[in-house]
Amino acid sequence: MANTTENRLVEAIGNLFNNDEKTLGLNKRPKEYSHTYEHQWNIIEEMFALKANKSNFFEELTSAFRDIHSYKYLDDPTFGVALTKRLTARGIPTEDIQNAIKYCEAIREDLKKNNFQEKQIGWHPDLEGVLDTTRNAQDRTPSKSEPFYGGGPAPSRNEIK
Repeated sequence: MANTTENRLVEAIGNLFNNDEKTLGLNKRPKEYSHTYEHQWNIIEEMFALKANKSNFFEELTSAFRDIHSYKYLDDPTFGVALTKRLTARGIPTEDIQNAIKYCEAIREDLKKNNFQEKQIGWHPDLEGVLDTTRNAQDRTPSKSEPFYGGGPAPSRNEIK
């Protein structure tokens, strides 16, 4: 039989998980979106791998897809041409190459249903900062950057209370 202190602790933990930050009086942190596009890119590769999983040339198909996808968007009009050339150079049979192109078209259609286009990600929000970093790196002293979310290995003093 649990005592009242244990019951209060269990109830407090349950309430903690059921309440949002505002209800608990905590400062709401901004959501972190910097890795979202990388995840979407990985999802596209996983979609291709799932479609090509029954092919005898699975490794070659997925490897060539990753090679092309590393420098071309899937919705680029020349993506299929580049993939065809890469697979032809690797000696993949024509039927498997045509299937790979069909897989790409199916993925493109699936993504259009969700109104997603890879080219939508646009420019970096701090493009001037990126240019400054790449062009004037030797002329400035480095500064400590704040962690993107959650404190990290060097939390600022404002987060430690």
